Amino acid sequence: MKLAEDYILCQEEPYCSILSHLQAIIKHAIPDADLLFKWKISC
Repeated sequence: MKLAEDYILCQEEPYCSILSHLQAIIKHAIPDADLLFKWKISC
């Protein structure tokens, strides 16, 4: 699993749900976008 996905899954609620939802929206809007992990946060 990617570091960015680990970061999202390790967050406490409601942040985990919010970040997961944002990830899905971004992936739908920009299919070629890559989920990266920089500066100790996903971006």
